[in-house]
Amino acid sequence: MSAFIVFLSGIINLILGALVLYKKPRDKTARLFFLFTIGAALWIMPSVVWRLTYGYTWAKMGYTGGIVFALVGLLWTHALGSLKRPRYYGAFYIVSGILFVASLFDNMIIIRYVGPSHTRFFEKGPLYDVYSIYLLIIFFMVLFRLWQG
Repeated sequence: MSAFIVFLSGIINLILGALVLYKKPRDKTARLFFLFTIGAALWIMPSVVWRLTYGYTWAKMGYTGGIVFALVGLLWTHALGSLKRPRYYGAFYIVSGILFVASLFDNMIIIRYVGPSHTRFFEKGPLYDVYSIYLLIIFFMVLFRLWQG
């Protein structure tokens, strides 16, 4: 049942993004929002398949989708305002690129499935903490950008 609900949320994200893009296809913010919803689906859908198969590849794809989701979310929220994009965003592009490529390789973010336990499903890879901190920083930056308006 929970896999179905997660799957449904991914589909709803895609529909919402498509509707916004359909309404304003030339609007930069609408295009970025559409990419944001695709990023959400890329983060959500592998989780659904992973819950059903417990396949390592699907878990890795979920982490890759999380990187896309976070970066596009930051770009979308910045496009909502009228400020120029700060130069330090370049650092986020670089870290995103490194984490994206690393997430495609085995044992970089997560190592292997250790089975359900009270603490975790996977052993952490060498870049897991970097990934987690990166997502946390972007999450707070997105919230700040939304608060700023």
